[in-house]
Amino acid sequence: MPDLFTASGLRVVRYHDRWNGTSYMAWRPHVSMLFTDTKELLRFVAWPPKTPTGDALREWLNSPTALTTKPKTSNELP
Repeated sequence: MPDLFTASGLRVVRYHDRWNGTSYMAWRPHVSMLFTDTKELLRFVAWPPKTPTGDALREWLNSPTALTTKPKTSNELP
């Protein structure tokens, strides 16, 4: 299941593939692009840092995904 970030006029979906790594599909009005590099994605999105949406996007990009983390087994639960 992909991870999703939405904002006004923006939608970014994060996919993780075991062989190809993480990729991002970004949608703006009338344009969509696929990225594997977060710097290129941030350039395409064009939300500056120090704005609420720009900071939220960067925090979301730096957060670990549920797809890449290993689920805990019953032995590891507290």
